[in-house]
Amino acid sequence: MKIIKIKNVVAEGFRSLAERTEVNLDRPGLNLVKGENGAGKTTLFEVVVWCIYGTNLKDTTNEKIPTWEDSRTDAFRGTYTETTIEVDGRDYWIVRTIGWSGGEGIGRDALVIRGQNQIGVHKKDVQAQIITLLGIDSQTFMASILFGQRMPKLVESDNKDKRDLFERLFETAFINDGKAKAGAKLLELSVDCLKAEGEQNSLTLQMEALTTETNEQTRLLEEFEDKKVENCNKISEDIANTRDDLTACKFESEELTVEIDKWDAEAFDKFKTEMDELERQYNALEKTLEVPYNAHVEAGNRLGIASRADVVAETNVNIEKKRCDKWVIDKAGAVSGLKDELQELTNKKAEEIKAVKDICYACEQKLPLANVTAVKNSIVDTYIPQLEAADAKLEAKKAEKPPISNLPELKDIRKGAIKELGDAGNAAIKAKDAHNKAEEDGQDVKRMFTEGTKKEMALQIEAGEITKKTEKVTSNENEIKVYTGQIEVMISSLETAQKEEPPKFSHTIDQLIDKYDKFDKGLDEMNITLEDIAYEMNLHQWWTKKGFVAAGLPSFVFKAMLNDLNEYVKPYSDRLGVSIEFSIDLTKASKPFTTVCSVGKKFNKEYKEFSGGQKQRLDIVLIFAMYTLVSADSNIDILIMDEIFEGLDEAGEAAVFDLIRAKAEEGKSIYVITHSPHIDSLYSSTLTAVADELGATKIIG
Repeated sequence: MKIIKIKNVVAEGFRSLAERTEVNLDRPGLNLVKGENGAGKTTLFEVVVWCIYGTNLKDTTNEKIPTWEDSRTDAFRGTYTETTIEVDGRDYWIVRTIGWSGGEGIGRDALVIRGQNQIGVHKKDVQAQIITLLGIDSQTFMASILFGQRMPKLVESDNKDKRDLFERLFETAFINDGKAKAGAKLLELSVDCLKAEGEQNSLTLQMEALTTETNEQTRLLEEFEDKKVENCNKISEDIANTRDDLTACKFESEELTVEIDKWDAEAFDKFKTEMDELERQYNALEKTLEVPYNAHVEAGNRLGIASRADVVAETNVNIEKKRCDKWVIDKAGAVSGLKDELQELTNKKAEEIKAVKDICYACEQKLPLANVTAVKNSIVDTYIPQLEAADAKLEAKKAEKPPISNLPELKDIRKGAIKELGDAGNAAIKAKDAHNKAEEDGQDVKRMFTEGTKKEMALQIEAGEITKKTEKVTSNENEIKVYTGQIEVMISSLETAQKEEPPKFSHTIDQLIDKYDKFDKGLDEMNITLEDIAYEMNLHQWWTKKGFVAAGLPSFVFKAMLNDLNEYVKPYSDRLGVSIEFSIDLTKASKPFTTVCSVGKKFNKEYKEFSGGQKQRLDIVLIFAMYTLVSADSNIDILIMDEIFEGLDEAGEAAVFDLIRAKAEEGKSIYVITHSPHIDSLYSSTLTAVADELGATKIIG
C-alpha cells in the first residue's frame, strides 16, 4: 500500500490567485476554508487538481486559467502552479505552467515532475508517469478525494464511467490474465490455422496449376488444329481471290483498249489549230475595242469634272448673292435705328421744353417771360450738339457705298461651266455610241471563240480520260505479272501449311491427371486438420469475446466486489440514517450497474427520486466510502469537501460534522470549504480567502 501526502501547493497567475501564493497542505486535523462567495475559496484546490492532472474543474478551456486581465498587475508573468507530493517517504514536485516567463528553469507551457527520471519529453508521457506514481487518475481522485457541488456525482454517472472507475479500483488482474492467455492461445491457433490454410492454399494452387496446365495443353492442341485449318483455308481463299483479281484485271485492260482505239487524235489536233486562229482574232478584237472604250471612259471623266465645276460655280454665285443681300438689309436696319434715335432726342427735347412752367412753385406768382424764355433756350442749347451728332451719323450711314462684289464674274464662270457640262455630255454620248458599234461588229468573233472554247474544254477532258485509260492498261499489265507471282507463292505456302506438325509438351495429359489425383487426396487430409483447429479456436474466441468481456465473467466478479464497496458504505450510511447499495443486474444482456437508495421513509428508490438535501446525504456517504476504498491501496492523507453542508438541515450538518471530526482524528488533513457561520471552528484551523479591490484572492491563515 502506498502512503501519499499532498504537502504543499504554490500558485501564481492562476484565476483569481494573481500574486504568488504558497500554502502548506500537510495540516493533520480539521481545516476550515472560509470566505465570502466569489472570494476564491475553491481556487486553491482547483490549483491542486489542475497541477496534478491538467483537469479544469470549471469545465472551461486552458485559455480561461490565467488570471483575468482586470485582476492582473504589471508584475504578471503567466500561470505557474506547483504541488509537492510525498510518496512512501520520498518527495516529488509537479509543476504545470501556461505562458510562464518567470524563469526557474520552467518553459512557457510546461509539465514537469522532479524527483525521479521522466519517461519522455511530451506532456502525455509525464502525465502518465504522474498517474502511475500516485496510482490514482483524475476520475478516481474526484470520486474519492475531492467532494464538491460542481463535481460529477458517481451515482449519476453512466454505466461505462462506473465500470471504468471500478475496474481501476478493484483488483481484476486475474480476469485480464485469463483473457490474455485465451488471446495468446487464440493467436497460436490462428498461426497454426494460417499455416494449415497456407498448405491448403498451396495444394489448391498446385491443383489449380495442374488444371490450368492440362486445360492449356488441351487448348493449345485444339488451337493448333483450328489454326492449321484456318490458315490452309485462308491461303486457299487468298489464291481464289487473287485469281479473280487477275481475271478482272485482264478483262478491264481489254475493255480499255477498245475505248482507246476509238479516239480520233488527228481530228483533235486539227480542231486545236482552228482554235488557235480564233484566239488570235479574239485578241485582235479586244485590242481594237480598247480605243473606243478608253474614249468613252475619258468622256465620262470629263463629264464628271464639268458637273462638279458647275456645282461649285453655282454655289459660289449663291454665296455672293446672299452676302450682297445681307449688306443691303443690314444698312436699312441701321438707318432705321439711327432715325429712331434722332426722333427720340427730338421728342425728349420737346417734352423738357413743355415741362417748363411760368408760375413760381413757392408763391404761385407768374414768372417773368424773359426768365421762362431763358430756361427754354438753355434746354434747346443742351440738345443741339446731340441732335447734330445723331443727324451726322444718319447721313453717314445713308452715304455708305456697298462693298465691292465679284458676282458678275462668278455668273460668267457659271455660264462657262454650264457650256462645258453640255459639251462633255455630248462627247460622252458620241464615245458610248462608238464603243457600242465596235462591240456589235465583234459579236460573231466572240461567239465563235466562246463556243470553240467550250468544245475544246470537252475534248481536253476526253483526251485526259484517254490518257488515264492508257496509263491504267500499262498499270494492269504490271499487276497481272504480280498476281501471277503471288499465286505461285501462295500455292507453295499451302503445301507447307498442310504438312505442319503439332507442338510438343514436357508432360502428357494422362501424366497431369495422375498428379492431380495425388494432390486432391492431400487436400482432403488438410481440410480435416483445419476443422479440428476451427473447433478449438471457437472455444477460445467465445472466452475472449463473451466470457471475459464486461457482460461476462467480469460482471459476476464486479457483483462480488461491489458487495465489498457496500460494506465500506454501511458504517457511514448508518451514521447518517440513509442506505445506498450498488449491484449489477445479471438478468440483462448489458449487465448494467444498479443503485438502490433509502432515506427516511423512502425505501429502495432510485437516486433521482430524492430531494437535494437527501441526495447530499447519499453523496457524502459515498465520498467517505470511496475515500476509505481508495485508501486501502493508495493511502492518501488529504480529503477536500467543498460546500459539503449545502442543502442539509441542522441535524444533517451535525451528523456530517461528526464524520468529518472522526476522519480528522485519524490524522488526515481534512479541508472543509464553507461560508456557513454555523460551522463550529473549535479544535480546527482556519484559512480565509479574501478578494481585494481588483478581485484577486489572498489566502490568510
